[in-house]
Amino acid sequence: MSVSGRLWIDADPHRLAELRSFVREQTMAANAPAECIEDLVQAVDEAATNVIRHGYRGADGWLEVDISTDGERFVVVIEDGAPPFDPTTVPEPDLTIPPMARRPGGMGVHLIRLAVDSVGYRPRPGGGNILSLVRSVAPGRSQEGPMTLTTSVETAVGRVPITIVALSGELDSTNFERFVDEVQTLYQNGTRALILDLTDLTFLASSGLVALHSIVRIMHGQAPIDPESGWAAFHSLGNDVSEGAMQTEVQLAGPQAAITRVLERTGLDRLFPIHPDRETAIQAF
Repeated sequence: MSVSGRLWIDADPHRLAELRSFVREQTMAANAPAECIEDLVQAVDEAATNVIRHGYRGADGWLEVDISTDGERFVVVIEDGAPPFDPTTVPEPDLTIPPMARRPGGMGVHLIRLAVDSVGYRPRPGGGNILSLVRSVAPGRSQEGPMTLTTSVETAVGRVPITIVALSGELDSTNFERFVDEVQTLYQNGTRALILDLTDLTFLASSGLVALHSIVRIMHGQAPIDPESGWAAFHSLGNDVSEGAMQTEVQLAGPQAAITRVLERTGLDRLFPIHPDRETAIQAF
């Protein structure tokens, strides 16, 4: 099925949910398979987030996203007026290095590369950037639309007192700091064993990965990391967790396939104990 659509948004992180919704609508209209939809939503969100946060850096700006398909592949073109930056020149992170020992930079670009078949870049005439993403498509099932992030807190009695935070919706650049603040309050109120129930989490952006690292720092009694530091979050954990070790203060439960892929693609599945459900996680503590 041939589909074509275009969306113009302000360079405001609060418009990212609208952008993800637009990508879902276009890919679902083409009857794309679930994994294709999830990957394109991830790639476009990461690219747009990089432009807003690191391109415009809080200044006024805009993005235009054009998505089309000929029935065999999707082509997404993202155009902006930010200072020129070619993401194809960003080196790949070395995932053989434990997460806490990696150098800063490249997390979002790494996720983009893994989510699509090819990434192209050219300077925009008159200033700015044009990024093109290509992803193959095949018939498949559709998905539900986007959600905002909501959280709920419960307690459980295991070998130790356990706090369970259930996440529902999407964890992205507009809400990850609020999530970190919530966990920091829990720690200040005595939480020392934490389960993050990801059963109903449908989207995890690179900023959400930064939030997970901040939460580990909090549970080790340290301040959360600078949200602008990207892969530096991994390096900062070197003071908290010995190289190659898996911390246990924060454990994950019930991640969906799309969330698991993000964790695996960034190597974070080696940092967090991951359980199929919260009951198994409670027993692990």
